[in-house]
Amino acid sequence: MKNPILRFKFHKHSTVRNNLLDLISKAPFIKVDDNDSISKTDYYIKDLEKEYINYVRPKISEFLYECFRSYKINGFEIRTMWFQQYYKNDIHKWHTHKYTNFTCVYFTEMSKSNQKTLIKNFGSDELIDYNAEEGDIIIFPGFLSHSSPIINTNDRKTIISFDLDIR
Repeated sequence: MKNPILRFKFHKHSTVRNNLLDLISKAPFIKVDDNDSISKTDYYIKDLEKEYINYVRPKISEFLYECFRSYKINGFEIRTMWFQQYYKNDIHKWHTHKYTNFTCVYFTEMSKSNQKTLIKNFGSDELIDYNAEEGDIIIFPGFLSHSSPIINTNDRKTIISFDLDIR
């Protein structure tokens, strides 16, 4: 399979980053400590209006409409959206996203490129090579196995993830 990862530079990142991180810091969260170790996430908090989503979702939607125009995609739906913050020794193990076309990751805060999401090629353990840095949004098929590597620095990593369906 060719590289199925689309990468876009979110041109509003520099103007939304600090406000977005501030809104996330005020959001309710859960610490995940079972097979994974994620210091903060709101993935499991449902049926609650989330201020950071109200702030960033329209900006991401507008940006994706612009990006998808060249692919002749006129309609899409951003489904579930959540944040995750990782601190030293945090990890998110291998998983897939069911019932969606695409999984998206907005690298909101990421100091090192070796903290990017790891993605396996379909049907193998081979990692797909791609570049990503803070401010990028990556989009890939939801059935691809992916994980967040262990964070081995004192630099916090923050992502906003969302599932995306093409109409």
